[in-house]
Formats: sequence, structure tokens, C-alpha cells
Amino acid sequence: MVVAQAQSVEWDGRRLLLAFRPVHENLRQQVELRRSELEAIAERIAGQRIQVATVTASSGDEPASAPLEPPPPALPAESPPEPADLRARAMQDTRVQALLEVLPAEIRDVEEM
Repeated sequence: MVVAQAQSVEWDGRRLLLAFRPVHENLRQQVELRRSELEAIAERIAGQRIQVATVTASSGDEPASAPLEPPPPALPAESPPEPADLRARAMQDTRVQALLEVLPAEIRDVEEM
């Protein structure tokens, strides 16, 4: 599927936003045509309704539309976990594993929310 061609993928806990470069407008349109399928797959994986949205990104690195709402502030922690530990925890999550089976991708960075 063309999801892997997205310039960026943002997740805010309720919505998955896929940004495509203008040169990939036809791929963005293909995702829009199959959005209901993607939302159904995401709902099965996450166990809750997930909205899938697309935007055409500007020529820079930022999406052309307004960014997603910022995540709520994190609770104070004694010491922030190491990024490698967060990635390992994410990779062990069954929902992440299921999502990666359906949408092959590489997780490069994980942030605590």
C-alpha cells in the first residue's frame, strides 16, 4: 500500500495524519479512496476508533495544514527513560506489532507521551 510513501506520519492518540509531498498527490488520493479500510484496520489493532487523515505537505518538511494538537504535558518523572528503552517497550507492544504487520514501516524514534 502507498502509506509507506508518506513524507510524515503523525499520531495524536485519536488521529493518524499522513502527509504526502505534492509530487505524490496520486498516492494521497489512493489513501483517501481506501481510508475506510485503513480506519477499520487501525480500529481492530488499537481497539478504538482511529481517524485516518491525509494532507499535502509543503515543499519543506512540515505538513501544509495546521499541525496536530500538542500532546498533553507528561507527568513529572524521576528520570526520563532512555530512547532505546522506549523503542524496545514500543516494539514489545502487541498493538505496535500488529500495526507493523499490516503497514510495514521502521520505527526510528519513540517519545514518551
